Amino acid sequence: MSDPIILYPSALVGLLLILCYLIKHRKDWDQVKIPALLGLLLKGSGLVTGCLLMASVFLPELRVKLSNIEIYVLISGLAVVYVSIQGIRNDVFRRTKPPEVHGDGELD
Repeated sequence: MSDPIILYPSALVGLLLILCYLIKHRKDWDQVKIPALLGLLLKGSGLVTGCLLMASVFLPELRVKLSNIEIYVLISGLAVVYVSIQGIRNDVFRRTKPPEVHGDGELD
């Protein structure tokens, strides 16, 4: 993630997320967790890279500037596969319970 096009916006978004987290916990500093702060930095990076990855589909000049993002492409692919499998499972394999009929004959 050494590309400035990813690094600087990721750092900015991550720091803004950390600032929001710290404001949320300003009255109880004991609730502030270092792993949560690190996770917010990573999530900021994922948010920025994901947005740039989507934008690169429509802006070929941006695609040329992006490099070393293979891990994000892998993660994106895994997310698409997961959501697709979840949707197939819900639509095809999950049993639905029949609608309940109320005393007035209306379905629930």
